[in-house]
Amino acid sequence: SQVENALQASQFLDVHLNERIQVCRKVLEGWNGGTEDADDMSALRAIVEWRYGHSLASGQVEEEVLSDEACARLVAWKSPSGLQEPLPEELLEVACRVGAAP
Repeated sequence: SQVENALQASQFLDVHLNERIQVCRKVLEGWNGGTEDADDMSALRAIVEWRYGHSLASGQVEEEVLSDEACARLVAWKSPSGLQEPLPEELLEVACRVGAAP
């Protein structure tokens, strides 16, 4: 039935996104020494979900939209001393490339 198909597709999507999050999480652990922050995990989930949606809309592979490394680097970056400083140039280039920054 349509309901069963929708449920199965939803479950597949959940598994897929969780797998992609785990891949990015391993990259992130390399930068933050294995410490895990709930805010970081929420940000990582949001970025991976956004990347998936953008890949569907643009017809690109997820890694072409934003690499796993770039996802992790965006999450790992913290503004020094809590100041509202801009992203470092390399991360700003990534954000601009995917249309997430002016």
